Amino acid sequence: MDLINGSIEIQALQCLKCQARLEIRTQALCRSIVCGECQASHLYDAGSGKLNYKRKYRGAIAKRYLEIGDEGVLFRRRYIVVGWIAKKESSASYYWSEYYLFNPVHGFAQLSVYEGHWTFHEQLRVYPRETNINQTLIFQRNVYEPFNHYECTVLAAAGEFTHDIHDQQEAKVRELISPPYMLTRESSVDELAWYLGTYVEPEEIRLAFKKTAPPAKRTGVGACQPMKLAIDKKVLTTVSIGFAVLLLFTMLVLRFADAPHTVFEQQFDIHGAGPT
Repeated sequence: MDLINGSIEIQALQCLKCQARLEIRTQALCRSIVCGECQASHLYDAGSGKLNYKRKYRGAIAKRYLEIGDEGVLFRRRYIVVGWIAKKESSASYYWSEYYLFNPVHGFAQLSVYEGHWTFHEQLRVYPRETNINQTLIFQRNVYEPFNHYECTVLAAAGEFTHDIHDQQEAKVRELISPPYMLTRESSVDELAWYLGTYVEPEEIRLAFKKTAPPAKRTGVGACQPMKLAIDKKVLTTVSIGFAVLLLFTMLVLRFADAPHTVFEQQFDIHGAGPT
């Protein structure tokens, strides 16, 4: 697959606060861009090519595994990282990262990571049929169970986005899971979107983006992480042999129990018998 960086035009601008270089790869699709150096957020006018400063994020800048401009192949499509956001639940202190991916043909996707667990998200064109979002939902023959619901805020960001990320403040999110899949419903004042997520092994992320160092180690079990049983081959062989011996012994016992045997045996001589 050809590199995206060599096939698209990159527009270079300067941050209005610290004059750091800003790069726009999505051209007219870009609506806002955040400086990775000083966290200054700008609105972008594709018609005039000018920036308009809006605000500055003051959240701690988390360490990123992927950088703006990194390219990788996921699910047979090549993506380039164009944006990154650190989000948190409004009522909690922990946060997670979301990487915004772009492909000139297939559009946008997202990679979220929390405690070392990675999920690949694509926005759905056909939304699930909603009855009661707090109950089980069936979508594409999979049964999804409610997992979590919360309001989220943006702590920090970098790169370009197709929307004003400041509008995502206090966005309402609901998650349903059917490992390895996740359905996410995200709504704001004037927008509603559904996303289908798929769990991705950390090693797949490293190989996809050709990183030397591995991602941060996983902690606990991911929301849509599929359960896998790791059994040693020698242990499995021993258990199999033991089960086979037990099965053979059981068959022999049952066969012996079902075999015909004499319950009572006695001989009588009736020829010499006479009246008494």
